Amino acid sequence: MKKLTPEIIDGHQKIAEELGAVMEDMSKDIKTMKAQNGENEAEVADIEDGEKTVSVKEKYLWQEMFHLGTQGNRAADYFRKVYPNIFKKQEKIDQLREKMANYQREHFGFDFTQITIHRIIDFIQGVMAAENKRKSLLDRILGR
Repeated sequence: MKKLTPEIIDGHQKIAEELGAVMEDMSKDIKTMKAQNGENEAEVADIEDGEKTVSVKEKYLWQEMFHLGTQGNRAADYFRKVYPNIFKKQEKIDQLREKMANYQREHFGFDFTQITIHRIIDFIQGVMAAENKRKSLLDRILGR
């Protein structure tokens, strides 16, 4: 693990805050859409016979997409057409997650999605050392 500095930690936090804000914004949008449009009827492909269409309430399509994901299913295809803004936000989230993973590999030496307990301890020790250095500098400036 590289030596942590306050700048490295702040850089990570900036990405994390941006990611959190976009995720929260998307979550609010989805909750609003579900509440306002959950009873709307949607024409989608029949699961058993893709040539036919069936009418399904959006609230059931939200459940379907939650379980099947956002790729290659009728619910995702429907919502991608009706609510493209949600998928743009998901793309932004994916980009920020990738940016965060790259930042973590570059500055911390590992990706937190692949973390182990010894990496957590290394990270905590690095944060503590950076904080102690920050306090020490502040003490010297203030003449303590």
